[in-house]
Amino acid sequence: MARVFRGLRRGDLIHKIVIKTVTDTSDGRGAGGTETETTFATVWASIWQLSGAEFIQNDKNTLDVTHRLKFDYLSGFTFSKVIYFGTRKFEVKRPFNPDERNVYHDILAKETT
Repeated sequence: MARVFRGLRRGDLIHKIVIKTVTDTSDGRGAGGTETETTFATVWASIWQLSGAEFIQNDKNTLDVTHRLKFDYLSGFTFSKVIYFGTRKFEVKRPFNPDERNVYHDILAKETT
């Protein structure tokens, strides 16, 4: 039986992910700008692909999500982050802080190409 630690099953945290902050920089002329990503944190996480039933449920809420991720709480984690697992990229769609206890994050995300 796996040991539960701070709301997570430690044995499930098998994916090393890199969380990056996305910043838009204006060119100063209103013609757009550039988007840069800087590393916010590298942590161990659990990643689950959502089942068909979860896709349907999320579709009712107009969420476009493909995966669920869990990892230890990080102060400053927001919607403006993207998550990389190797070459795979995930956009944060809905970050949760269960019970507002600052113990772990439960993230709904969309894998992008």
